[in-house]
Amino acid sequence: MKKKWGYDDVMDYAKKERDSVPSVPWIKFNQEFLDAEKDVDWADVSSASNSQLQKLLSIYGGGKAILEHVVATLRAKVGAISAIFDEEYNAAFAKFMQAYEGKKPTRDEARGLIMSSNENLIALFKQKVELETAYRYEEGRLNTFSQCYNTLSRIVSLRTDKNN
Repeated sequence: MKKKWGYDDVMDYAKKERDSVPSVPWIKFNQEFLDAEKDVDWADVSSASNSQLQKLLSIYGGGKAILEHVVATLRAKVGAISAIFDEEYNAAFAKFMQAYEGKKPTRDEARGLIMSSNENLIALFKQKVELETAYRYEEGRLNTFSQCYNTLSRIVSLRTDKNN
């Protein structure tokens, strides 16, 4: 029996595509380096030393780059699981409506009946919601890191402005 195509197949293909692209090294941070700047008091960041600003730019710039990769990966996963869920649901909907006798239920009623009786769709929907939530969460972290990096960059720019 032929294995049914699904989410794992999509992600395996995406990983093969990613692996076919020339390698880009990962950014690694020394734990001491990270711990030294763990709790930044943003009210005082404008008075930070140049050395502290360099560290912060490295941390937030590197973190931003890593989070951009994480967000892109999650976006791909959300797209894949959404497409698979939609196809599975549409097939189940068509089959359900074709087999239904009597007065046809509304779309919402049919959805409820289909979802409550199809374990595979329930699992796909749960996975879809989890991935969408993870995507939004990491997207928020990326926005935070981006704003921190932009703020630090503005401070450096102001300090190096020759007109001051």
